[in-house]
Amino acid sequence: MSKIEVDTIDTQSSTTLQVGSTNTALIKIGTSGDTVEYPAGTTFTQSGTQNVTAGGAINVKSGGSIIIDSGAAITNNGTATGFSADLTNLNATNLTSGTVPGARFPATLPIASGSALTNLNATNLGSGTVPDARFPATLPAISGANLTNLPGGGAYNLLSTTTISSAVSTVDITSNINSTYRDYMFILSDIHTSDDNVYLKANVFSSNGSPDASSGVYNYAGVGYRSDNAGLNMSDASHDSAQITLWTQGNESFEAGNVVLYMFNPSGTTHSKSFMSTSIQQTIAGRTAVGTNGFLYRNGTVAVTGIRFAASAGTIQTGVIKLYGIS
Repeated sequence: MSKIEVDTIDTQSSTTLQVGSTNTALIKIGTSGDTVEYPAGTTFTQSGTQNVTAGGAINVKSGGSIIIDSGAAITNNGTATGFSADLTNLNATNLTSGTVPGARFPATLPIASGSALTNLNATNLGSGTVPDARFPATLPAISGANLTNLPGGGAYNLLSTTTISSAVSTVDITSNINSTYRDYMFILSDIHTSDDNVYLKANVFSSNGSPDASSGVYNYAGVGYRSDNAGLNMSDASHDSAQITLWTQGNESFEAGNVVLYMFNPSGTTHSKSFMSTSIQQTIAGRTAVGTNGFLYRNGTVAVTGIRFAASAGTIQTGVIKLYGIS
């Protein structure tokens, strides 16, 4: 085997140094530890296959470069390491495995279809409206305590509950009566009185009194029946309070009165205020009296802001009073 050993091969300017030919089996330049260097301004053109044997390296110094012409290709049959940080213009289409780190995404993701997103956590919903189609046909059984703006249709909205557990001479309800609802309803349940042979009465709160107990500002009338088939009726054209039960009730431990009282448009200032009640109670003879009452508050056309309940004598011992706004 022939060998040529030289220190420097220097070509003339603008000439080409050809090493080997197309039928050359193997050309080796240098031995272990040697360096083949292409000075600045020169070009090394590789037309065939360039092999770097085990332990060898191609070292591009600072300022140098490897240029791949259009139509050429680098084929990697091993592992390329050490220079991925400087790769640019990479095509994400070529990502076929692995996971893109979260830090590689922008703070605001671009607008694109989320149709393929799965396992999303609804806890992260911070705005917007969930479409109706995303709810099941039958909603799960959960509390509806925080539901608001429910459609009307005669709904009764509980506004307050007053529980009477010891003797009181009067019960005042002065909260939640305003223009929020046009009409209101009271339910007086199991009202037990200290005295026998008494009826339940009411006075209203307005700018004329707290409550207004002026003489002659209430008138009322009622009609009904008693369990012994006796017809009942009562009326008063001018009084300082309004009777809301048709008849009197007893005070035995098992006797009580129950009333449903409607208050119509208390915030209005055009007409006198109208009230209507349906009552049932046990009388002093142990009979049942049931009927309907109505009364007017006629002291001007002022708004009503509250109501006072009382027995016509003695005290109210026990009972529950609920106030509802009618949608």
